[in-house]
Amino acid sequence: MKLKIECIHKIQVIYILTLLTIISYILKGSLLFLLLIPLFFSISKVTHKSTSNFFYFLVLVSLFIIELSFKAHFITIFAALGIFTGELVNKKYFAFRVILYSNLLLILLCLIQYLIFSTFFQIMPPFSKVSQEFKDYLSLSLETLFQQLNHQDIPFQEMVEIKGVFNQKAILLYQLLPSSLIIFSIIYNYLNYKFLTILSKHLSYSVNPIKNYACWFFSDYIILGFLSSWLFYLIFKSYNFQILFLVILNIWYFFQFLYLIYGFSIVSFFLNKFNLPIIIKIFSFLLLFLTSGMVMFLGVFDTWFDFRKLRKITK
Repeated sequence: MKLKIECIHKIQVIYILTLLTIISYILKGSLLFLLLIPLFFSISKVTHKSTSNFFYFLVLVSLFIIELSFKAHFITIFAALGIFTGELVNKKYFAFRVILYSNLLLILLCLIQYLIFSTFFQIMPPFSKVSQEFKDYLSLSLETLFQQLNHQDIPFQEMVEIKGVFNQKAILLYQLLPSSLIIFSIIYNYLNYKFLTILSKHLSYSVNPIKNYACWFFSDYIILGFLSSWLFYLIFKSYNFQILFLVILNIWYFFQFLYLIYGFSIVSFFLNKFNLPIIIKIFSFLLLFLTSGMVMFLGVFDTWFDFRKLRKITK
Protein backbone atom coordinates (compact mmCIF):
# COMPACT_ATOMS: atom_id res chain seq x y z
CA MET A 1 0.00 0.00 0.00
CA LYS A 2 2.82 2.35 0.92
CA LEU A 3 4.60 1.54 -2.36
CA LYS A 4 1.42 2.29 -4.33
CA ILE A 5 1.02 5.68 -2.61
CA GLU A 6 4.66 6.52 -3.40
CA CYS A 7 4.07 5.67 -7.09
CA ILE A 8 0.95 7.87 -7.17
CA HIS A 9 2.93 10.78 -5.74
CA LYS A 10 5.67 10.24 -8.35
CA ILE A 11 3.08 10.18 -11.16
CA GLN A 12 1.55 13.42 -9.86
CA VAL A 13 5.02 14.95 -9.97
CA ILE A 14 5.33 13.85 -13.62
CA TYR A 15 2.05 15.61 -14.49
CA ILE A 16 3.31 18.78 -12.84
CA LEU A 17 6.63 18.51 -14.68
CA THR A 18 4.78 18.03 -17.99
CA LEU A 19 2.76 21.19 -17.44
CA LEU A 20 5.82 23.17 -16.33
CA THR A 21 7.81 21.92 -19.34
CA ILE A 22 5.13 23.08 -21.80
CA ILE A 23 4.84 26.48 -20.08
CA SER A 24 8.64 26.84 -20.04
CA TYR A 25 8.85 26.05 -23.76
CA ILE A 26 6.15 28.62 -24.56
CA LEU A 27 7.90 31.31 -22.51
CA LYS A 28 11.55 30.50 -23.26
CA GLY A 29 11.36 28.72 -26.62
CA SER A 30 14.20 26.42 -25.57
CA LEU A 31 14.67 23.20 -27.55
CA LEU A 32 15.48 21.30 -24.34
CA PHE A 33 11.97 21.85 -22.94
CA LEU A 34 10.42 20.73 -26.23
CA LEU A 35 12.45 17.50 -26.29
CA LEU A 36 11.28 16.61 -22.76
CA ILE A 37 7.57 16.78 -23.64
CA PRO A 38 7.27 13.30 -25.29
CA LEU A 39 9.00 11.62 -22.36
CA PHE A 40 6.46 12.93 -19.86
CA PHE A 41 3.49 12.06 -22.09
CA SER A 42 4.89 8.54 -22.61
CA ILE A 43 5.20 8.04 -18.87
CA SER A 44 1.65 9.33 -18.42
CA LYS A 45 0.38 6.81 -20.98
CA VAL A 46 2.31 3.91 -19.43
CA THR A 47 1.24 4.68 -15.86
CA HIS A 48 -2.42 5.41 -16.78
CA LYS A 49 -3.36 2.64 -19.21
CA SER A 50 -7.08 3.02 -18.50
CA THR A 51 -7.21 6.71 -19.45
CA SER A 52 -9.54 7.27 -22.41
CA ASN A 53 -7.98 8.08 -25.79
CA PHE A 54 -10.61 10.81 -26.13
CA PHE A 55 -8.99 12.57 -23.17
CA TYR A 56 -5.64 12.59 -24.97
CA PHE A 57 -7.38 13.83 -28.12
CA LEU A 58 -8.76 16.81 -26.18
CA VAL A 59 -5.28 17.46 -24.78
CA LEU A 60 -3.80 17.49 -28.30
CA VAL A 61 -6.52 19.84 -29.61
CA SER A 62 -5.88 22.19 -26.68
CA LEU A 63 -2.14 22.11 -27.32
CA PHE A 64 -2.68 22.84 -31.02
CA ILE A 65 -4.72 25.94 -30.12
CA ILE A 66 -1.95 27.01 -27.72
CA GLU A 67 0.63 26.38 -30.44
CA LEU A 68 -1.19 28.65 -32.89
CA SER A 69 -1.82 31.33 -30.25
CA PHE A 70 1.72 31.55 -28.89
CA LYS A 71 3.60 30.39 -32.04
CA ALA A 72 5.25 27.70 -29.89
CA HIS A 73 5.81 25.27 -32.74
CA PHE A 74 6.01 21.46 -32.51
CA ILE A 75 4.26 21.13 -29.10
CA THR A 76 1.35 19.13 -30.57
CA ILE A 77 3.66 16.92 -32.63
CA PHE A 78 5.91 16.03 -29.71
CA ALA A 79 2.97 15.47 -27.35
CA ALA A 80 1.36 13.12 -29.90
CA LEU A 81 4.70 11.36 -30.27
CA GLY A 82 4.86 10.74 -26.51
CA ILE A 83 1.28 9.41 -26.39
CA PHE A 84 1.93 7.12 -29.38
CA THR A 85 5.17 5.78 -27.87
CA GLY A 86 3.42 5.08 -24.57
CA GLU A 87 0.63 3.23 -26.39
CA LEU A 88 3.14 0.99 -28.19
CA VAL A 89 4.91 0.28 -24.91
CA ASN A 90 1.58 -0.72 -23.32
CA LYS A 91 1.01 -3.18 -26.17
CA LYS A 92 4.40 -4.77 -25.37
CA TYR A 93 6.05 -4.00 -28.71
CA PHE A 94 9.74 -4.77 -28.93
CA ALA A 95 12.00 -1.79 -28.25
CA PHE A 96 13.26 -1.38 -31.83
CA ARG A 97 9.74 -1.53 -33.24
CA VAL A 98 8.66 1.22 -30.84
CA ILE A 99 11.64 3.38 -31.89
CA LEU A 100 11.02 2.69 -35.60
CA TYR A 101 7.28 3.40 -35.50
CA SER A 102 7.79 6.49 -33.33
CA ASN A 103 10.32 7.81 -35.82
CA LEU A 104 7.96 7.20 -38.75
CA LEU A 105 5.15 8.96 -36.88
CA LEU A 106 7.35 11.98 -36.13
CA ILE A 107 8.26 12.32 -39.83
CA LEU A 108 4.61 11.87 -40.89
CA LEU A 109 3.33 14.45 -38.39
CA CYS A 110 5.94 16.96 -39.53
CA LEU A 111 4.81 16.50 -43.14
CA ILE A 112 1.16 16.90 -42.14
CA GLN A 113 1.98 20.05 -40.18
CA TYR A 114 3.87 21.39 -43.20
CA LEU A 115 0.79 20.88 -45.40
CA ILE A 116 -1.61 22.36 -42.82
CA PHE A 117 0.45 25.50 -42.22
CA SER A 118 1.20 26.12 -45.90
CA THR A 119 -2.27 25.25 -47.25
CA PHE A 120 -4.85 26.35 -44.65
CA PHE A 121 -3.05 29.07 -42.69
CA GLN A 122 -0.96 30.45 -45.59
CA ILE A 123 2.08 30.92 -43.34
CA MET A 124 5.60 29.59 -43.48
CA PRO A 125 5.70 26.07 -41.92
CA PRO A 126 8.07 25.60 -38.95
CA PHE A 127 10.38 23.26 -40.84
CA SER A 128 10.75 25.79 -43.64
CA LYS A 129 11.87 28.27 -40.98
CA VAL A 130 14.37 25.73 -39.65
CA SER A 131 15.74 25.20 -43.15
CA GLN A 132 16.00 28.94 -43.81
CA GLU A 133 17.64 29.61 -40.44
CA PHE A 134 20.18 26.85 -41.09
CA LYS A 135 20.94 28.31 -44.52
CA ASP A 136 21.38 31.79 -43.02
CA TYR A 137 23.65 30.36 -40.32
CA LEU A 138 25.87 28.70 -42.94
CA SER A 139 26.04 31.92 -44.97
CA LEU A 140 26.96 33.98 -41.91
CA SER A 141 29.60 31.44 -40.83
CA LEU A 142 31.18 31.45 -44.29
CA GLU A 143 31.16 35.25 -44.43
CA THR A 144 32.89 35.46 -41.02
CA LEU A 145 35.44 32.82 -42.04
CA PHE A 146 36.23 34.54 -45.33
CA GLN A 147 36.72 37.88 -43.56
CA GLN A 148 39.26 36.22 -41.28
CA LEU A 149 41.02 34.62 -44.25
CA ASN A 150 41.27 37.98 -46.02
CA HIS A 151 43.44 39.25 -43.17
CA GLN A 152 45.85 36.33 -43.58
CA ASP A 153 48.94 36.45 -45.79
CA ILE A 154 47.71 33.80 -48.25
CA PRO A 155 48.37 33.83 -52.03
CA PHE A 156 45.33 34.81 -54.12
CA GLN A 157 45.06 31.49 -56.01
CA GLU A 158 45.28 29.49 -52.80
CA MET A 159 42.68 31.77 -51.20
CA VAL A 160 40.27 31.09 -54.09
CA GLU A 161 40.76 27.32 -53.70
CA ILE A 162 40.19 27.44 -49.93
CA LYS A 163 37.00 29.49 -50.35
CA GLY A 164 35.81 27.07 -53.04
CA VAL A 165 36.29 24.08 -50.72
CA PHE A 166 34.41 25.73 -47.85
CA ASN A 167 31.59 26.78 -50.18
CA GLN A 168 31.22 23.20 -51.44
CA LYS A 169 31.16 21.84 -47.87
CA ALA A 170 28.50 24.38 -46.85
CA ILE A 171 26.34 23.47 -49.87
CA LEU A 172 26.71 19.76 -49.05
CA LEU A 173 25.67 20.35 -45.42
CA TYR A 174 22.57 22.20 -46.58
CA GLN A 175 21.73 19.47 -49.12
CA LEU A 176 22.01 16.80 -46.41
CA LEU A 177 19.62 18.61 -44.05
CA PRO A 178 16.64 16.22 -44.69
CA SER A 179 18.60 13.05 -43.89
CA SER A 180 20.34 14.81 -40.98
CA LEU A 181 16.93 15.64 -39.45
CA ILE A 182 15.82 12.01 -39.88
CA ILE A 183 19.03 10.79 -38.23
CA PHE A 184 18.47 13.25 -35.38
CA SER A 185 14.91 11.90 -35.07
CA ILE A 186 16.19 8.31 -34.76
CA ILE A 187 18.75 9.24 -32.12
CA TYR A 188 16.16 11.29 -30.25
CA ASN A 189 13.55 8.50 -30.24
CA TYR A 190 16.21 6.03 -29.08
CA LEU A 191 17.20 8.28 -26.15
CA ASN A 192 13.56 8.99 -25.37
CA TYR A 193 12.85 5.25 -25.12
CA LYS A 194 15.99 4.71 -23.05
CA PHE A 195 14.92 7.31 -20.48
CA LEU A 196 11.37 5.92 -20.58
CA THR A 197 12.63 2.47 -19.52
CA ILE A 198 14.62 4.00 -16.65
CA LEU A 199 11.71 6.10 -15.35
CA SER A 200 9.19 3.27 -15.79
CA LYS A 201 11.39 0.93 -13.79
CA HIS A 202 11.65 3.58 -11.07
CA LEU A 203 7.82 3.74 -11.01
CA SER A 204 7.55 -0.09 -10.89
CA TYR A 205 6.24 -0.45 -14.46
CA SER A 206 7.77 -2.92 -16.92
CA VAL A 207 9.00 -1.83 -20.36
CA ASN A 208 10.74 -4.06 -22.90
CA PRO A 209 14.47 -3.23 -22.63
CA ILE A 210 16.67 -2.24 -25.57
CA LYS A 211 19.00 -4.98 -26.75
CA ASN A 212 22.66 -4.69 -25.74
CA TYR A 213 24.40 -2.36 -28.24
CA ALA A 214 27.30 -4.80 -28.71
CA CYS A 215 24.83 -7.39 -30.07
CA TRP A 216 23.04 -5.22 -32.63
CA PHE A 217 22.88 -6.46 -36.21
CA PHE A 218 20.81 -5.65 -39.29
CA SER A 219 18.80 -7.78 -41.64
CA ASP A 220 20.73 -8.89 -44.72
CA TYR A 221 18.21 -7.00 -46.87
CA ILE A 222 19.45 -3.63 -45.56
CA ILE A 223 22.67 -4.07 -47.53
CA LEU A 224 20.62 -3.91 -50.74
CA GLY A 225 19.53 -0.38 -49.83
CA PHE A 226 23.12 0.65 -49.11
CA LEU A 227 24.53 -0.80 -52.35
CA SER A 228 21.70 0.42 -54.60
CA SER A 229 21.80 3.97 -53.17
CA TRP A 230 25.59 4.01 -53.63
CA LEU A 231 25.22 2.79 -57.22
CA PHE A 232 22.55 5.39 -58.06
CA TYR A 233 24.69 8.08 -56.41
CA LEU A 234 27.61 7.24 -58.72
CA ILE A 235 25.32 7.14 -61.77
CA PHE A 236 23.43 10.41 -61.18
CA LYS A 237 26.41 12.34 -59.83
CA SER A 238 27.48 13.38 -63.32
CA TYR A 239 23.95 14.07 -64.65
CA ASN A 240 21.93 17.25 -64.29
CA PHE A 241 18.99 15.80 -62.33
CA GLN A 242 19.27 18.05 -59.30
CA ILE A 243 16.17 17.00 -57.30
CA LEU A 244 16.61 13.28 -58.00
CA PHE A 245 20.30 13.48 -57.13
CA LEU A 246 19.53 15.22 -53.81
CA VAL A 247 17.05 12.48 -52.89
CA ILE A 248 19.59 9.75 -53.70
CA LEU A 249 22.35 11.64 -51.87
CA ASN A 250 20.26 11.84 -48.69
CA ILE A 251 19.27 8.17 -48.91
CA TRP A 252 22.90 7.12 -49.33
CA TYR A 253 23.98 9.36 -46.44
CA PHE A 254 21.27 7.76 -44.26
CA PHE A 255 22.51 4.24 -45.06
CA GLN A 256 26.07 5.34 -44.30
CA PHE A 257 24.88 6.44 -40.86
CA LEU A 258 23.17 3.07 -40.26
CA TYR A 259 26.29 1.08 -41.09
CA LEU A 260 28.47 3.44 -39.07
CA ILE A 261 26.32 2.63 -36.02
CA TYR A 262 26.51 -1.04 -37.00
CA GLY A 263 30.30 -0.88 -37.28
CA PHE A 264 30.68 0.68 -33.83
CA SER A 265 28.44 -2.08 -32.46
CA ILE A 266 31.00 -4.63 -33.70
CA VAL A 267 33.83 -2.59 -32.18
CA SER A 268 31.93 -2.47 -28.87
CA PHE A 269 31.47 -6.26 -28.95
CA PHE A 270 35.19 -6.99 -29.22
CA LEU A 271 36.17 -4.31 -26.70
CA ASN A 272 33.78 -5.94 -24.22
CA LYS A 273 35.02 -9.41 -25.14
CA PHE A 274 38.59 -8.56 -24.14
CA ASN A 275 37.33 -6.80 -20.99
CA LEU A 276 39.38 -3.64 -21.59
CA PRO A 277 39.35 -0.72 -19.13
CA ILE A 278 36.75 1.99 -19.77
CA ILE A 279 39.44 4.59 -20.55
CA ILE A 280 40.84 2.43 -23.36
CA LYS A 281 37.33 1.85 -24.71
CA ILE A 282 36.59 5.58 -24.83
CA PHE A 283 39.97 6.32 -26.45
CA SER A 284 39.38 3.55 -29.02
CA PHE A 285 35.96 4.95 -29.95
CA LEU A 286 37.35 8.48 -30.32
CA LEU A 287 40.26 7.23 -32.43
CA LEU A 288 38.04 5.10 -34.66
CA PHE A 289 35.59 7.98 -35.09
CA LEU A 290 38.34 9.78 -37.01
CA THR A 291 38.38 6.83 -39.41
CA SER A 292 34.59 6.47 -39.55
CA GLY A 293 34.73 5.25 -43.16
CA MET A 294 36.60 2.11 -42.08
CA VAL A 295 34.12 1.52 -39.24
CA MET A 296 31.21 1.89 -41.67
CA PHE A 297 32.64 -0.71 -44.05
CA LEU A 298 33.28 -3.00 -41.08
CA GLY A 299 29.51 -2.98 -40.59
CA VAL A 300 28.95 -3.56 -44.32
CA PHE A 301 31.30 -6.57 -44.50
CA ASP A 302 29.70 -8.11 -41.39
CA THR A 303 26.73 -8.90 -43.65
CA TRP A 304 28.83 -11.62 -45.30
CA PHE A 305 31.52 -12.48 -42.71
CA ASP A 306 29.44 -12.31 -39.49
CA PHE A 307 32.46 -11.36 -37.35
CA ARG A 308 30.62 -11.90 -34.04
CA LYS A 309 28.81 -15.09 -35.19
CA LEU A 310 25.52 -13.61 -33.98
CA ARG A 311 23.52 -14.72 -37.01
CA LYS A 312 24.35 -18.37 -36.30
CA ILE A 313 23.04 -17.93 -32.75
CA THR A 314 19.75 -16.37 -33.88
CA LYS A 315 19.07 -18.96 -36.60
